Amino acid sequence: MAFQSSVGQVGGVIGPQLFQEKWAYNGYKTSFGICAAAIIASWVCNLWTWWLTRNIEWDVLRVRRLRIQAERAGEVLSNDDVRYFDERQFYGGLHKKDGDGVTR
Repeated sequence: MAFQSSVGQVGGVIGPQLFQEKWAYNGYKTSFGICAAAIIASWVCNLWTWWLTRNIEWDVLRVRRLRIQAERAGEVLSNDDVRYFDERQFYGGLHKKDGDGVTR
């Protein structure tokens, strides 16, 4: 909660610096432009963060499903884990392995 509060208070520090009297001549268009640019930059950063971590969430769910299936069968799943290094490939769903170990 302290971190969230400190991030929220940043606006109280930056706001008075952006909306000074010297920029009132044009209706604070410069100040609002800077605020809009900051909002757009935050959206871009948010989407970029999602892009980098999108497959980890799917992989965590995949491992969770496999562990639940193994638990129902009375086993312990220990041969599979979340793949951190396959981030650049889209998740294709659960794949079954053949008898020869080939994933299809």
